[in-house]
Amino acid sequence: MLNSKLFFIINPYATRAHHAEAKIRHTLNRYSTIDYSLGHLRDNCSVDTLITRWLPELRQGGIVVAVGGDGTISTIVNQLKKYKLDNPVGVLPAGSGNDFARSHQLPLGVQPGLSYLIHHSQPAALDCLRIESSTGIHYAINSCGVGIDGRVIHELSAPDPTKSFGQLAYLKSGIESLFHQQAFDVAVTVDGQTSPIEQTLLLVIANHGSFGGGIPILPQANPTDGLIDILYTSRLHALDLLQVVPQLLLGKHLNHSKVHSLRGHTIELTIKQPEFMQADGEPMGETEWQLTCQLTKQMYLL
Repeated sequence: MLNSKLFFIINPYATRAHHAEAKIRHTLNRYSTIDYSLGHLRDNCSVDTLITRWLPELRQGGIVVAVGGDGTISTIVNQLKKYKLDNPVGVLPAGSGNDFARSHQLPLGVQPGLSYLIHHSQPAALDCLRIESSTGIHYAINSCGVGIDGRVIHELSAPDPTKSFGQLAYLKSGIESLFHQQAFDVAVTVDGQTSPIEQTLLLVIANHGSFGGGIPILPQANPTDGLIDILYTSRLHALDLLQVVPQLLLGKHLNHSKVHSLRGHTIELTIKQPEFMQADGEPMGETEWQLTCQLTKQMYLL
């Protein structure tokens, strides 16, 4: 049984967050010893607003619980890092993608997730991507991607926050983006060894195996092994794409001769033309990129 205060951050736009507050209150009313606070993300109330409001209490302890999808979890982690807080993060998977939750076999939905959090969750320190670029420092819990991946998130995220964001939506937008994405060159340095990559359409950096609602982009990625995994393509043509897309859904795309992977402790990217980037399903903008990615730790209750 948990004995720390719970600070719930509810994303009301999340697919499975309908009546989340009522469900949480109904469940916790049965546990008189559990103290909690609730906050909703609105136009005038961000994660930063809530963390700032709770800051004196959070510095004394407590668990921040994300009620939403990967983007909600990621935003919370970024704000905790911003304020140098080491509070663990709990997850009530209420999004449409839920790649983080799927990777850790967490039950989906507010009530199942809360019951699991209270009765079965255990502390876990996981790898977290620390991405430093000209736009600042950003943390990603799952992955970041440039090229088609970044373009897909850009298209899906504008401008409707209630838009469906599951695997089918991701695949549909991905196929559409193939007709707009131009191949680009990138210099990738892994632990001091530089490899020039020519004419790629996609580059993904990850420490979890799936993205886009369960698409197994890097099945070997493990958030406890201390390594960063990279996937990229080289000179894909139309016929190649017809082969790669079905293989991707089965997690067998790494067998294709034009799909490659690398892994290491420190990753540096140099992209000298504007490209879209995403991190944990959130758009990072379109610009030239010079970035360094390393690992840090984040504590969760899983």
